[in-house]
Amino acid sequence: MKKGKESKILFVLSFLLLAGCADDDCCFFDGTFIVPSDFLTIQEAVDFALPGETVLVQAGVYSPTTNGEFFPIFMKDGVNIEGEDPENTILDSQGGNYLLDLFNYDRGVILNLTLRGGNSFLGGAIYAESSSGILSNLYLIGNRAEEAGSAIYAVNSDGLTMNNLVVSGNASSISGSQIPAQVEADDSDLIFVNNVVADGDSDGVRINFGSAGVYENNIFYNNGFADFGVGLADTDEVTAARIQYNICFNNAEADFFLNGADQSAEQANDLPTDGLIFANFNAAPLFSDPFANLFTLQPGSPALNAGNPDPAFNNPDGSRNDIGAFGGPFAEPP
Repeated sequence: MKKGKESKILFVLSFLLLAGCADDDCCFFDGTFIVPSDFLTIQEAVDFALPGETVLVQAGVYSPTTNGEFFPIFMKDGVNIEGEDPENTILDSQGGNYLLDLFNYDRGVILNLTLRGGNSFLGGAIYAESSSGILSNLYLIGNRAEEAGSAIYAVNSDGLTMNNLVVSGNASSISGSQIPAQVEADDSDLIFVNNVVADGDSDGVRINFGSAGVYENNIFYNNGFADFGVGLADTDEVTAARIQYNICFNNAEADFFLNGADQSAEQANDLPTDGLIFANFNAAPLFSDPFANLFTLQPGSPALNAGNPDPAFNNPDGSRNDIGAFGGPFAEPP
């Protein structure tokens, strides 16, 4: 990867650790509103907040029957949502609709939430269009889409960043020739780093229709059913995505299905220098306990310290980057 692109990735992801932004009139986490103390519903707080302000959501379940929260929540550009912690701050649509609508959402951060019970045609939990905000430390579990993106559907969303997500157990319907996935990108250059995508009934991640982006240090595990579904797939129109240092293992049909062809990590290593993937991993990774959703690596895993050799991408302890979701400076192991 060229230095310029690596620097861009680090710069974008650094927003996860900063409390500010470059615009003089915009500073993330400046003003705060607490749900349910200041506002009963998250949507009321978002509607009231100004760009650069943050809606803090206390631990609890927010749903139509608990606090009158109706979905989707329509986000406002520059307004942030921060949950108290991702395991116990739960947005539950109860099967009624998708949960978050991101349209022209470019300067905001959404973090520390569980999104469950969503149901939609496109994007069971999150629908993003023309957006480049940041999604971080989210659990997207048990959502459904009829067509594509059972957890997340992104369209025309270059630079939309997804970091430290757990995407698991989301379901799609198969309609005609459409091949669904838990996370789907159409004409969207996503920055997709340090995520776990597991236990879906179709593809884990699918990149479509001219999308490029960066897909680094992720785990794609146990996606699909019977002989259908792969860990990560793209179409033959995709030519510039960077897909590297991922673990793809135990998916139903294949681990990687790239440029319209089933490719193992070894085959992918032989692609030309402008090809799509290298230094990925689909051997037994020695997860701690995948049946309990513990995807950290056991001592002796061949994926330990085998990732990006650039010191800028070292693990938090200073050691070389691990392949998979818990490698690199922005990884947050449980």
